[in-house]
Amino acid sequence: MNSRTRLPVGTATGLLALVMALAGCGTGGAGSYAGARAQADRAAADAALEPGAGAPQTPALHVRLIEQMQRDGLWFASLAHVDALEQRWGATPSSTRLRADALRRTDQPEAARTAYEKLVGTPLEATGYHGLGLLAAARRDDAGPCGSSSSRAGATRPTRRCSATSAMRTCAPAASPRPVSR
Repeated sequence: MNSRTRLPVGTATGLLALVMALAGCGTGGAGSYAGARAQADRAAADAALEPGAGAPQTPALHVRLIEQMQRDGLWFASLAHVDALEQRWGATPSSTRLRADALRRTDQPEAARTAYEKLVGTPLEATGYHGLGLLAAARRDDAGPCGSSSSRAGATRPTRRCSATSAMRTCAPAASPRPVSR
């Protein structure tokens, strides 16, 4: 007689089905579809804004929450939060910047361009020109407004050096002037 204990056939089949189901969770499926992710992000943002869900109580806190979402790549969710922020406390240059960045990252360049243009004439004017330059670079419009937008961004905020040749953010602090030795 064999000393091993055997599982009933129903139990073994159930365990096998469970293992196969868990193995399938990490691959492809609807979760990997970009539209499904965007929809899930939007639903999560909407759920967070439900009454009693603990919506941020100050504009500054809400802005920090949106900035964190954008650092985490939750661009559609951040757009939903920008909508809620502006509905509750009104549009500000900070909220317009957050909206413009999210629109650019969600492949809505015309809406992003409009939002970046709204930043011209505000304390975030350099950010607006920088965003316009990024949009032009993404279109590979090297001869067009990309160069002029980047030049304006640098002139408006000369403490940063920006490269307009890439659609990615490539800004670094400008080199400090060296003292002249005599």
